[in-house]
Amino acid sequence: MTASLDYAPTAAQSKPVTVSGHSGFIDLTRQVLDALKDCCPCSLPLADNFRYMENGIPVTPGEGLWKTVVDLHDCGLFLADPRTGQADGFLTDRCPGGKQSLKFEGSTLTQLPGYSRKATVATQEFLPSFTMQRQQPSPIQHYLISIHFYSFMPARKEMHIKSILPGIQFDQQDRHGDITMTTNKPWKEMTWQQRREERFKQWLAAPGVRFASAEAERLYKERVTRFIKAIKLEEPDRVPVLLPVGSFPAYHAGSSFYNIMYDYSELKRCWIKFMDDFGDMDTFMGPGLIPSGRILDALGVKIMKWPGNGLSKDVSMQQIVEGEYMKADEYDWLMMDPTDYNLRVTLPRTATIFEPFKKMPPLRTLFGAASWVGLMSNPEIRKVFQTLMDLSDEFMRHRSAIIEVSHTAVTRGYPSFFGGIMAQAPYDFFADMQRGTHGIVMDLYRQPDKLLEAIEVQLKLTIETTVKNFPVTNCPICMMPLHKGDDTFMSDKQFEKFYWPSLRKLFMAMIEEGLVPFPFAEGIYNNRLKQIADLPRTGVVWYFDKTDMAQAKRILGDVSCIVGNVPSSIVMTGTSKQVKENCRKLIEVCAPGGGYILAGGASIDKGNMANLKAMMEAAYEYGIYKKR
Repeated sequence: MTASLDYAPTAAQSKPVTVSGHSGFIDLTRQVLDALKDCCPCSLPLADNFRYMENGIPVTPGEGLWKTVVDLHDCGLFLADPRTGQADGFLTDRCPGGKQSLKFEGSTLTQLPGYSRKATVATQEFLPSFTMQRQQPSPIQHYLISIHFYSFMPARKEMHIKSILPGIQFDQQDRHGDITMTTNKPWKEMTWQQRREERFKQWLAAPGVRFASAEAERLYKERVTRFIKAIKLEEPDRVPVLLPVGSFPAYHAGSSFYNIMYDYSELKRCWIKFMDDFGDMDTFMGPGLIPSGRILDALGVKIMKWPGNGLSKDVSMQQIVEGEYMKADEYDWLMMDPTDYNLRVTLPRTATIFEPFKKMPPLRTLFGAASWVGLMSNPEIRKVFQTLMDLSDEFMRHRSAIIEVSHTAVTRGYPSFFGGIMAQAPYDFFADMQRGTHGIVMDLYRQPDKLLEAIEVQLKLTIETTVKNFPVTNCPICMMPLHKGDDTFMSDKQFEKFYWPSLRKLFMAMIEEGLVPFPFAEGIYNNRLKQIADLPRTGVVWYFDKTDMAQAKRILGDVSCIVGNVPSSIVMTGTSKQVKENCRKLIEVCAPGGGYILAGGASIDKGNMANLKAMMEAAYEYGIYKKR
């Protein structure tokens, strides 16, 4: 798609531009967008090797998209990594309030900017050279801005950010390049405490976020500081609070779980209304865990029931369907080739759409490009891939709604408390959705050595592919729901043998990266407290469901920050007075000396807004630390 210029743009200057820090990269990214809005690249310091493409076709700068963008609104998420030379941004077709991020006249966005990097001894100087890539077919809906700075140095490394998380801006380090820090000390030479401190600085700084007001920025920094001090077993100004919001915003807004799963505009409306109505809170729990009903329907998911599919439309949550999706004699297959097992066994057993994958040959047998063409000659397999491609638009619509809510929250001063890895205990990987509760209990007795071997393989795979070199996000907290390790699921000896060793190793790998493991000990962990105390001081934050918090404080108080645990039943059905009294008792027991975060035992769906407000009120009334 090209068009002849009816004007001759002013030649751009080929000279270096000195850029430093995240803000410099973000500003340079915005310069490109401003140039698009002004319909002329003449203001950009373009390199001699500058190139611009649309739909894969070279286009003279000033043509195509440059002539069709007529407006640009301040809306979107931006990410930057100065050391490795990449900036990313996410724009949707609509900003809050109904404005378009980019406004066009009769054209479609096809590709987005990238740059080249030139490094010098004293400074980093940058020469732009970009191409543009459209993420979705028309109508225009989503744009991903990828700015890549490629080094001209002999030992060249290229880095590609692989994911975009709601409300998150991050750096990335070697396996893709070097992480950019506020200190000159190399990442590999830092202690885990120093690495974590750098991640905390990123969380506190919120680079790339344009706050709604100076007051919003002040409150954001106060709230993040409050959490950081609690994590480090220090006394903040007061006890921080994690409200057990769950899917409550849907019902508070007069909607339902069914509606927000299928209507993404309703999802946004409910969460933003809750934000508007509630006011002061230490963090905001967005709708990131609300699945898309449309996608689940299309995939034919078997491991879950949800309102409108297996459950009545008035049910307020989804329900996991446990089963032995992995057979007792399949451990070796899974360990030998996890990808092959997942594609040809797990997916066909857990989602109807993937049943044709049972007919696929092992991927390791597909040599050369032509073999993939042959694979697609099977009409059933081809239909699977076509359906997945068709669903990509639906996926982006769903994610855009979630991202917009998260972005709105952080700009108003509400930090996220989740931004790292969503991980699970290696034992739970098998106990949850592979063997199921019945199958895993049989394995504990019938093939314990095989189970232990598989757990170690899964642990190593998780550490090597996920934990090591995890990017610096705008929040280093890694949520880890623990499902099958509580006092009632296995004996103390079984916990010591099958559950804890691999989980501890996973914690240690995350801690070494400066991440903050945040295990949610579902159920009761009274018998586990002495064992789980065997961790580096301040390294882990323990979130307890029904565990005795007085015991937890006594045993873990000098080791880990503890979180919990107002019973959800009281928050949902009790009075505000009962909620506040429960909070008071918890604060009196757990808060002294710092290292405590007030929270519910679990999230809620229905209930009374006043009870959530009572938790915040209790923190102000009983949780203020005296200045020393």
